[in-house]
Amino acid sequence: MRNWKLICVSILFLAVASPVFSKEKKPDIIQSAEDAVIVATVVVRNIYGDDALKSQLPLVANLKNRSWVVTGTLHADKGGVVEVWISKSDARVVKYTHGE
Repeated sequence: MRNWKLICVSILFLAVASPVFSKEKKPDIIQSAEDAVIVATVVVRNIYGDDALKSQLPLVANLKNRSWVVTGTLHADKGGVVEVWISKSDARVVKYTHGE
C-alpha cells in the first residue's frame, strides 16, 4: 500500500512539474530587424524627443549575439547617433546611448 502511494505521488509530481522543467525553446519576441527598429523608435522618441529621432532617420538594426543593436544615421560632420540594444528573446531594452 505504501509503495502504491509513493508511485501515485511520483506520477502526480512528474505530471505537474514536467512543464515547469521543460526545455522547450520559446520563440524570440523580436524576430526581425524591422521589429527592432519599431521598438527603438519608441525608445528614442520617448527619451530624446521627436526632433532627435527625425534627425537620425533611418535607424538601422544589426543582430549582435542575442541582441538587436539599432543605431541612428549621422547626417552632419559633428554630433553623435543613438544606439539602442534590444534583447531578441524578450524585447527588453538592454541599454541605450547617444554619442556626442
